[in-house]
Amino acid sequence: MGEFVLTFTVPGMPQGKARPRVSLKNGKARAYTPQKTRAYEGRVCFFAARELAGDFELLTLPVAVEIIAWYQRPKSHYGTGRNAGVLKPQFENVWPGTVPDLDNVEKAICDSLNGLVWKDDAQVVDMRSRKFYEDELGPRVEVRIEGLGAEHPPSPPQVEPPP
Repeated sequence: MGEFVLTFTVPGMPQGKARPRVSLKNGKARAYTPQKTRAYEGRVCFFAARELAGDFELLTLPVAVEIIAWYQRPKSHYGTGRNAGVLKPQFENVWPGTVPDLDNVEKAICDSLNGLVWKDDAQVVDMRSRKFYEDELGPRVEVRIEGLGAEHPPSPPQVEPPP
């Protein structure tokens, strides 16, 4: 694998890339990114930039990205009364089926890093993303980026056809 590795954490609830909004100005349609998305992309840039060396040059080769999104558990997962704050047994090992969708979180993270880490997120050739409910560190997004270099990629895995 490559020599470049960048890891950083964006604290707070994961946010997905919202669809562009369209408005009319002087009779012409104009598409724009919603403010909430722009603010989140700015947070991603801030936490990524803190981990970059001062003389960092944009990556131009393929990269692999791993994203782990940690979501806040709903209040319904916890008991009430004398069991307040205690996780109900039926919710101990459940996957978060909550919004935002994981692909929208990927898009928000990758678009944020255009012009900061890489020239364009089209350079991402290997992506792994997962969703979990928060642990003791709270909701957040953990990101790991690895430069893959120019070597030939491995052969894709063989998928067996169904019987």
